[in-house]
Amino acid sequence: MVVHSSGDLVCPYCGTKENFSDAELAEYKKFRIHMLEYLKACSDADPDPDKTDRMWDRAEQLKLKSKDGEEVVVSYLYKTKNGQVSSYFTRYNVIYHFPADFRNHTDINNTAELHGNLTSKAIAGLGKLNFPQADLKHLEKCFPQYSGTIVLSDGGMLLVFNKPEEFYPLELFGALEKEHVAWIISRLENICCVLEYSGICHGDICPDTICINPRTHEAMLFGAWWAVTDKKTSLLPSPNTDLVAIRKTARMILGYEAGQQSGSFEKFLKDKPTCDAYKDFENWDKVIEDAFGGRRFTKMNY
Repeated sequence: MVVHSSGDLVCPYCGTKENFSDAELAEYKKFRIHMLEYLKACSDADPDPDKTDRMWDRAEQLKLKSKDGEEVVVSYLYKTKNGQVSSYFTRYNVIYHFPADFRNHTDINNTAELHGNLTSKAIAGLGKLNFPQADLKHLEKCFPQYSGTIVLSDGGMLLVFNKPEEFYPLELFGALEKEHVAWIISRLENICCVLEYSGICHGDICPDTICINPRTHEAMLFGAWWAVTDKKTSLLPSPNTDLVAIRKTARMILGYEAGQQSGSFEKFLKDKPTCDAYKDFENWDKVIEDAFGGRRFTKMNY
């Protein structure tokens, strides 16, 4: 979805609309202005620590209390909510807040057991990742690291993942030109090849779960690592769920209406993917050559 001038969340590809609340829209706009001002100021050089500090001086604060009675302060510039789970994007972390009544279709009624279950599943999900040795250094940067779990006094829980400072939620960049969507697709295809190599399905790829570094053209996949599935299972999601999600994500962030343009790039987004991420990436490489004349670094303007 992208934010229309009306305040609606609008999918530029299919026209689907959802509404922001007034508070959500105000928060979105405020963070986006701060972020884009900062990125523009740093666009021609390495990030300036003073400018970075000034941006984070504007952060909102969420104050909670841990089970042990300690105050927990989450300083964040952006938050989203998916079902019962709220996501907070801080300077160095993405933090997921599970309320006390979170059950997620499980029959676990014991709160402590549920906390342990979610934590162990998140650690196990990330632990299933395997990387080709030759690409280890490059590819492992596409995935977060589990940082810790904080049990709250009200029975809720915070699940914390590390995030490099310069990575921001994809959704905040609004509608993008297809040259920029293309490099994001390339990073997501890389990520899906790792998932394929690891034999798992993430099942939660969308603008809310992808963070990008617009200066270096890198991407990371956050989201529901506590809910990844083994590709060998006969249960949903299907084997190509993540590849379908790449196309859906790209369609959501494109800056033109469905059917307005045509070509191999648009055809790739409309066609069904293969069930094999490696083959899908091979097909995408052909699109890069045909639609863009090969790979090239296109600087993002803010």
